[in-house]
Amino acid sequence: QSGYTISRTGNALEYALIITQIIQQKCKAGAMGDSITANGGYIEQLNTKCGSEVFVHQGAGGEGTGAMLARFDRDIIKKNYNEVIILGGVNDIASGRSLNTITSNLAAMYAKAKAANVRVIAVTLTPWSDHSTWTSAFQQKTEEVNNWILSKPPNVDVVVDVYTVLNSFATKPLHPNQAGQQAIGNAIYAEAYTETQCEALKCPLLTS
Repeated sequence: QSGYTISRTGNALEYALIITQIIQQKCKAGAMGDSITANGGYIEQLNTKCGSEVFVHQGAGGEGTGAMLARFDRDIIKKNYNEVIILGGVNDIASGRSLNTITSNLAAMYAKAKAANVRVIAVTLTPWSDHSTWTSAFQQKTEEVNNWILSKPPNVDVVVDVYTVLNSFATKPLHPNQAGQQAIGNAIYAEAYTETQCEALKCPLLTS
């Protein structure tokens, strides 16, 4: 399927060079986010389920959407990802930032990605009502941010509602456990990929 032919007499270096070229031609998705993304669990799940693509986390613990936006060019655009998964906003809410600040930062990231011809996958905030800092006011703002994301703002290609998925869990910690991370990965896969879509989204150099 790669379009490469390896001679019967090919040596180890030839094999290594061809494999390296094939790997480099895989579509790449960068995941921009906070500690939930930095944990890496849902990224591992996506790499397992969609082998035709390479998923890399660009998460940083404790970050709000403003910090993500500030490093978006460096960590997403300049790394030439084909797709970006964006999950952030809970730290903004916990820090008392406004709805407009959060949605403006998210919208700016969506726009930067689309201007660079990067497919945008927008993910809702996760439930976090078990955290010690949670309040009913924070819950309201979480729902407001999620409703905005679910409206599919400009420049978004795919919306993934992980809040609804994780809200069915018995516990709702700020940092999802292993089962929660896998559920996030499965939800993203179901909306943005699936086996058929994984094949269809292979980069042109990988198709024959």
